[in-house]
Amino acid sequence: MGLKKGTQISPVISKCCWVLSANESYQQAEKDLELLTGIKVGHSSIHRLVQRSEFPGAQSSHPVTAVSVDGGKVRLRTEGKGSCEWRDYKAVSLGQTCPWCGTDLANAGSILLPRGSS
Repeated sequence: MGLKKGTQISPVISKCCWVLSANESYQQAEKDLELLTGIKVGHSSIHRLVQRSEFPGAQSSHPVTAVSVDGGKVRLRTEGKGSCEWRDYKAVSLGQTCPWCGTDLANAGSILLPRGSS
């Protein structure tokens, strides 16, 4: 099965754990892994697996000249009169152009966004 000494999780299931936990919480990754594969791996085990893993550095043929990071809260309406819930969001953008106006960021000092943009 290709198991390393001292492990009980196959390389395929390990990869599934990495992909699922990259896109959602460890708790949700646990539920989705069981739903998709029928194999139960606890969220703590998924967390340990990810933390112990070494991932190769990303390579790019184009240098990153700009990094944009944003985060906040968004209000989601739910069923029921006047009920809602708040969720966090996080966004990261690596690139050379402004996602809103297409300005080349390699030589830009600052960018003014149109009203209503954030």
